Amino acid sequence: MPWLLLLVAASPTSSPVQSGDVETRLSARSPESAIKEQLRRFGWRWEQIHSAKDEGDYDLSAESFQVRVPESYKPGDGGWGLLVWVSPSGSGRVPRKDWPDVLDKHKLIWIAADNSGNQRALWCRVGLAVDAAENLEKQYTIDPKRVYVAGMSGGSKIANLLGLAYPDVFTGGMYCCGPAFYRDIEAPPQPGEHLGAGQRRVYPRACYPPPIKLLTLTKQQSRHVLLTGENDMNREPTRAIYEKGFKTDGYKHVICIEVPGMGHQIPSAEWFEKAIEFLDDPKPEQAR
Repeated sequence: MPWLLLLVAASPTSSPVQSGDVETRLSARSPESAIKEQLRRFGWRWEQIHSAKDEGDYDLSAESFQVRVPESYKPGDGGWGLLVWVSPSGSGRVPRKDWPDVLDKHKLIWIAADNSGNQRALWCRVGLAVDAAENLEKQYTIDPKRVYVAGMSGGSKIANLLGLAYPDVFTGGMYCCGPAFYRDIEAPPQPGEHLGAGQRRVYPRACYPPPIKLLTLTKQQSRHVLLTGENDMNREPTRAIYEKGFKTDGYKHVICIEVPGMGHQIPSAEWFEKAIEFLDDPKPEQAR
């Protein structure tokens, strides 16, 4: 189906498209996307993450989003989920041609912000993902237990942050080749490296622990998939953050998937579907 262009400058109660691939605009900022709220959830101070050369806040009405609604969607029909994607590049389109079949099979509506790649300010990328989720939940019939966030590489790190600190918005997350955690994780020495007394290598924290109610919720109820490749440059930190972060801290629903032969790349439909299946029906599995 060809890409269409739909400019929406109305409230979230405006009538959504019924199906297809659509470029759209939203205008209703979520209170949860505000920079002040992000600072509260991630434990940051504004001066820690912002410098004079950085952009400030964003105007949601000036941002575009790519939405994909399967043709089988019908308003009022139950069981539909939402997948919010955070891209490492400037496009919010579905990144692989074999993924739409998985989205259709698992009744998932797709949304991703354009111009939300690695070059964009962190707080803008986080905010746009939250706005995307809350707007589409008002426009479509979405099961609140099936609102997922996902991303690749730098986009994965943003998705991972959202999965940790926004469990009241996202019930699960898939983090492809880009892990993040709220404390330093010990890293193994490099070949031939000799550390002095008291020295250690770490994968540095990306944020701080969220407020206790949110931390308890993400540990007990949220589902998390860390996905890496056998040849992924981020394989080592992904495995370490899974074992010494998520598992050590008692996350109830988490799995690490390592794709044989895969490098630092977006996984095929086969592995994408395995991640979705775990998000929909988590089981106490070991990393694989």
